[in-house]
Amino acid sequence: MKMKLMFAAILSLVTAAPALGVCTPTVVGLYGEPQAILCSIDSDIYTTTSVYLILTRDWQSPPLESLALDLVGWPGDGEAIVTTVWEHAPVSGAPGSTMTWSWPEGLSGGPVLLLGRIDVFPLIQDWPGENWFVRTEIQSIQDVYQQTPPHAGLEFVFNCAGSVDCNCVWDLSLYNAPDLELAGFSPGPGDVVSGSFELSFHVRSLLCDNYGGGEQLPYTGSVLVNDELVAELAGDESGIEQLTLSTGDLPGGSSFTVRVLLDNGASTEAQLEYTVGTSTGVPDPPTANDARSFSAIKALY
Repeated sequence: MKMKLMFAAILSLVTAAPALGVCTPTVVGLYGEPQAILCSIDSDIYTTTSVYLILTRDWQSPPLESLALDLVGWPGDGEAIVTTVWEHAPVSGAPGSTMTWSWPEGLSGGPVLLLGRIDVFPLIQDWPGENWFVRTEIQSIQDVYQQTPPHAGLEFVFNCAGSVDCNCVWDLSLYNAPDLELAGFSPGPGDVVSGSFELSFHVRSLLCDNYGGGEQLPYTGSVLVNDELVAELAGDESGIEQLTLSTGDLPGGSSFTVRVLLDNGASTEAQLEYTVGTSTGVPDPPTANDARSFSAIKALY
């Protein structure tokens, strides 16, 4: 017996119709103070110098689930005593190696999130050297919807002598380019749903300028359930998408995957797992290959 799931996809787009938006990539780097303003600091022998590992982002962006980064150029051991004081301790690694973080429940907040403080106590003069650069390289970053947000790492300078640029600089290619992000999914990942339910989420679709602002940008996309197409999406600007779905004959306690794929020149993909409430039905007897079929009613706009 096949277990059928009817997904009635009734779509609507609700927009606030703003003329302009803000392009705010997630940026991670070292700073010389906790306000995330200065990207350089001077050190002195036998004096504790503190640098701050900080993540800046749009406070409306989805919570982060994981992060991995390297502090490329971090000075080697032996010439300074290094002590870390973490607000969010990495699950592995330390300065000088790849550090990884995991937030199963999601890390929210912004625009400035202090990951931790690194105290250095130099044992030699002018440690670690003049114009000593440490570059933050993000190896991976993912939010709770399995998206990889626009991101960049910073360059930091110990003992800036003025012959180099010691201002905070990151990859400007993130600007003058499309920006696309999905946020505010309801129900959220891992939730239990039963019968008909409304899936809604916010779309941010912008063409970023060189100054961090952005104009609204059209987008297209699709919604898939267990990799089968159930709806096609299209919008002229940022706004809220709403879809009415039904779990149909899926047995109570089973799970299914919803994927939302969008493109506006850039692309993003969000993936959420849901569980069917136990009041929606009983399991069918297993088939030889446990086949399940999915069908979609044409989207109504």
